[in-house]
Amino acid sequence: MPPSPDPGDNTPIKGEAVFEVLDELCDRRASFQLATPYLSFPAHALGRQGKELRLRVTFTEDFAKRTLAKQALRIRFPWGLGMMGGPVSLLGYEIEDGKRIVRVAAPGQIGDEDRRGLSRVEPPTPCSATLSPDGETLLLARVEDISLSGVKLLALEPVSAAFIPNRLLQVGLTMDPGPRLDVQARLVHLEGQTLRICFQPPLEADKQEELEAYLLPEFERAAYRWENRAKLRAAAESRRKPRAAPEGVLLVGQDPQLEAEVRKALPEELPLRQCSAALAPLREALDLAPKVVLLHVPAAGIHERRRFKTLAEAIPAATPLVILGTPGAGGGRELVGELKAAAYLDWNPAQTLFLGRLIQGLVRKHWGPAPSPEGTDRP
Repeated sequence: MPPSPDPGDNTPIKGEAVFEVLDELCDRRASFQLATPYLSFPAHALGRQGKELRLRVTFTEDFAKRTLAKQALRIRFPWGLGMMGGPVSLLGYEIEDGKRIVRVAAPGQIGDEDRRGLSRVEPPTPCSATLSPDGETLLLARVEDISLSGVKLLALEPVSAAFIPNRLLQVGLTMDPGPRLDVQARLVHLEGQTLRICFQPPLEADKQEELEAYLLPEFERAAYRWENRAKLRAAAESRRKPRAAPEGVLLVGQDPQLEAEVRKALPEELPLRQCSAALAPLREALDLAPKVVLLHVPAAGIHERRRFKTLAEAIPAATPLVILGTPGAGGGRELVGELKAAAYLDWNPAQTLFLGRLIQGLVRKHWGPAPSPEGTDRP
């Protein structure tokens, strides 16, 4: 695995530069970790307002108030080809459109406390570790990030007094799926439940090759994200620009017959666009706002419903959503309430005329009547 291309990435970031970093992460909807000395939780950046950062989380309000509010909190996030972070404090908890959101005070400074000569990444699959300083005392931990030279761990239980910095440990790393490594390592740093260890002696050639093969895909993804961050930021900036007035209809799904029938059902002033039922192409298609979105649901099992719910969350609340189900498939009608759809229709070609009238009715209801042609007045 190649070394990090920017050895200055570990320089602490302070002042207004902290807000620039957080804004970039929010633009990219980056993943965070919200961590206490004992636990860490996934979070996703939603936005920054002044010195306040909004994160989408999975835990409950009761847990936030009874547990997190009483412990030291930190945020951690990918930056460069490493992880950076800083202390935060819990300001509040709210539920918005079904999303659990915490508000935290932005850190005054962010830095990287665990710099290695080799680039590190979060393991691509769950990775656990067992450590022992004496062959008898055992400590279970979760791998937070890893490189070819060492590992950052979060202990899952209290750390005993037998774990002393600079002491050699026997370490078993289990990656599922992936390699299992039994190695010796030196405890470099211990803070609360966080341990940083370096392999000593360095990994043997065969073990290093095995670990590198396991980590390389994740490293390449991390390098790609970092190298393309300017492009990602530009895309986010363009989404913030004033948008043109909504126009046309967007069909989400790939059914050629359905697309042809919908085109026949719509007048010229409501052109139809189409995208596949995946988040990235949907977000791109929504850059040109439609007046109505048609979501084709060919099946509505548990996994499909979760996927379509994710797609629906990306559609602006002001845009009417029509769900086109499949006769006999079942489950589609229940999605109306879950997705806050304006209408549901078990689609078949015989309903082309009705679908056209439904769409035009939604356009008039939500966006008003079409403007009169230039030079004419409506009665």
